[in-house]
Amino acid sequence: MSTPSNLAHFLEKEEIVVFSAVGIDELEAPDRSDVITFLPGAQSVIVLARSPDPGVFSLPREEETRAMVRIATDLDRAAHRLAEELRREGFNAMTVPFLIPVREHEGRISGLVNLKHIAAAGGLGSRGKSTLLISPQYGNRLVLSGVVSSMRVPAGIHPEAADPCGSCDRCIRSCPGNAIDARGVDPFRCLNVRRHIPGPLIRPVRWLLRRRLLQQLLAPVAPFFLRFSTLRCSRCVTVCPYFTVEKAGE
Repeated sequence: MSTPSNLAHFLEKEEIVVFSAVGIDELEAPDRSDVITFLPGAQSVIVLARSPDPGVFSLPREEETRAMVRIATDLDRAAHRLAEELRREGFNAMTVPFLIPVREHEGRISGLVNLKHIAAAGGLGSRGKSTLLISPQYGNRLVLSGVVSSMRVPAGIHPEAADPCGSCDRCIRSCPGNAIDARGVDPFRCLNVRRHIPGPLIRPVRWLLRRRLLQQLLAPVAPFFLRFSTLRCSRCVTVCPYFTVEKAGE
């Protein structure tokens, strides 16, 4: 596991072919600070990714939700197995939380470690106006998980990320909740969030987002509630010109 080939072999057994091992020095200062706060002494973040088939987004909403939850859950389990393997080899390693804790900053919500930023730094793609990661090989459908570890990885050679969107603003114009603007996504306007957090609950939820310890206590039961959720909208994914990009070679 201490070499890129060992890591690739482990992830191949997990049937994960899209990943990037990103060294701490390859990250922008804010992301580097978040990673070190998450795991003092961290030297790398390993981002794992899978791309759902475009047909998933044409399924009835409940089936689409179940399919996406399965992909995210499988990735999270693979990340936990990778972290366990790294710890057996003597490294410190922590899985980036699947659901919570999260944090709010300037009205926007992100994970304690921003995997989209780190995946972009690792050459997996660029963030679009919708904040989705857009990959030249896999479009805008990548689902991410990650492991922060004390394992050093060689610096990668990644081309400078280009703006994937240019003048396109389809996601902004198509969002039924007007949740997307120049600053990103307002989660409390997103229909998928608003279904579960109506207006009167926004203030107490914002209060909760400032209490990480309480979120950590609630984290074990969060997947239970996910089982009963249903996606109401995926327009920001399906209207994007990158939605139909297929895997390289297919």
